[in-house]
Amino acid sequence: MTKLDEKQIELLRNGSSGNIATVLAKAVPGLSDSSRTITDYGQTLRGRNALILVDGVPMNLTRDTSRGLSAIDPESIANIEVIRGSNAIYGGGASGGIISITTKAAGGEPTAKTVVGLQTPLTNFRSNALSGDIHQYFTGSFNAFDYALDFGYQRIGSPYDASGDRVAPEPSQGDLYDADAYSVGGKLGYHIDDNQYVQFAANYYNAEQDSDYASDPSVKNAPAGTVPAKAIKGLKLKDQNKNENQIYNLTYNHKDFFGNKVDAQIYYRDFFTRFSPFDARKNANRGGQVDQIYQENNVLGSRLTVTTPLEFLGDTSLVWGGDFSREKSEMSLDIFDQKIYDQSGGLEFVKIGKLIYLPELTTQSIGGFYS
Repeated sequence: MTKLDEKQIELLRNGSSGNIATVLAKAVPGLSDSSRTITDYGQTLRGRNALILVDGVPMNLTRDTSRGLSAIDPESIANIEVIRGSNAIYGGGASGGIISITTKAAGGEPTAKTVVGLQTPLTNFRSNALSGDIHQYFTGSFNAFDYALDFGYQRIGSPYDASGDRVAPEPSQGDLYDADAYSVGGKLGYHIDDNQYVQFAANYYNAEQDSDYASDPSVKNAPAGTVPAKAIKGLKLKDQNKNENQIYNLTYNHKDFFGNKVDAQIYYRDFFTRFSPFDARKNANRGGQVDQIYQENNVLGSRLTVTTPLEFLGDTSLVWGGDFSREKSEMSLDIFDQKIYDQSGGLEFVKIGKLIYLPELTTQSIGGFYS
């Protein structure tokens, strides 16, 4: 297992692009490198997909968008634990292991903290290359109550390479350069007695791109590997890459329930993501259009974990329980005027309609586990 505390995460973020996928790739053995964009597609743990949890809430989806690691503000993270190897303790999706993210805790002495950051590429000091963020935290306790509140804003600037040239946007999975990100989170806990604790937590994160740049579509006509991707200015696209994530989480803990430790959880997640436009005229499965896909998911779930000491075996314990999940997924696409797209050189997108890309899907799962 690999565990990163808040200080380690901060140091790794300062020495990289700042996103969590890149941080983990630098510190976790067996985890493949990140794409340094909005997606964690292809980033595997020991060659297999990992289950991503935020305070115990799964970020993986049935129609997986591979954006679980970019759906939370990195500044709100307290620690990350990575467990390598497949297991079923936290439900499905953990064939390669688990990436468990814990946000900043409630409680303790009343504390207020302000974090301000500013970043710029060393090869280009233009104003559009500047990135900055500001975050405010409040934590503390009052009688039997614990509380935490955080909110933040981040401006993600334009990327430039070692030669000072503008890096081309990622044209398939997308990126979040030239974007604004907002986050709000809160926790309120209550100590029922010495053994029982209940907590409600909510987290909202919204990152949306507003860029003037597109990736030059003419590059794809050149032989593979002969021409680098090229950024071109003049993009006219109303709705660009976006991640919007809401998590509501109610947990209950009992340290001594007839000799057992009990952890119960009920959660709700609402997630919306929008991808980059794509020239799919050679792809009949997508209707042969210039289109843009977006997806919305809402998930209601619960989990019960019981730890039972097996005293007759010394310090051995049995961990057992079950989980329930009901997920609804909608996936549509906007279609754009092909003539205007071609005449503008891939810069102007005029919406002319909307299609259902994949039918509405509702999945429900119930499972048990023991270890």
